[in-house]
Amino acid sequence: MSRRLRTVGMSQLFERLLAIVSEKFGTPLVKQIDSKPLVVGAYSKDPDARRGRLADGQFCKGYRLHAVSHGRIFKQFLIDSLNTNDAVVGPKLLPKLEGGGYVLGDNAYDTNDCHEASASAGHQLVAPPREVNKGKRDKKYNGPERLRGLDIIDSPLENCGEPSAFGQRLYGGRQEIESGFAGLTYCGLGALPPWVRTPRRVALWAAAKLLIYLTTQALNKRLMM
Repeated sequence: MSRRLRTVGMSQLFERLLAIVSEKFGTPLVKQIDSKPLVVGAYSKDPDARRGRLADGQFCKGYRLHAVSHGRIFKQFLIDSLNTNDAVVGPKLLPKLEGGGYVLGDNAYDTNDCHEASASAGHQLVAPPREVNKGKRDKKYNGPERLRGLDIIDSPLENCGEPSAFGQRLYGGRQEIESGFAGLTYCGLGALPPWVRTPRRVALWAAAKLLIYLTTQALNKRLMM
């Protein structure tokens, strides 16, 4: 990759361009948070690539793109090793949420730290409970923000004859970030090519693909000419 890409100025340029393009889509009430694996070859000598879990119990070596999206439009992202759990990176991304409303995530984000980080940014995190926390409302181990999120998912008045589908309908919007990740894969952000190694290069590669994807979306919606 070009030496010019190593400069702080180029990193700042990517950051500004991503902010300019993403701002054209506005800020919705409901946001999403999730991660996408960026794998390297099993015999890669990249010292920073780590072996981590993929879907269906599979393991691979590489990095992970953690992102906050507004529907299919990505707003914030971080690159970490593939073995870093979503619950660890979540508290770093969630305080950057814009506006107010809800943020949807899978049960990996069902932690007190993630719920508190969301609340600090004016959002309610809605995530299914982990197995160890399913059906429990222990105030000793669950913060008020987490209890509120669990109530939204579980429809607590169902046993009183007043079921509510609000939580489930709301959580259905989490699939939009999966569609966004599919769009990123179509734009070339999948398995990393051999020359994209180390966190700095991976972050620059991801930023470039995100910029291509967001610009394409903006042009399709006639938000840019």
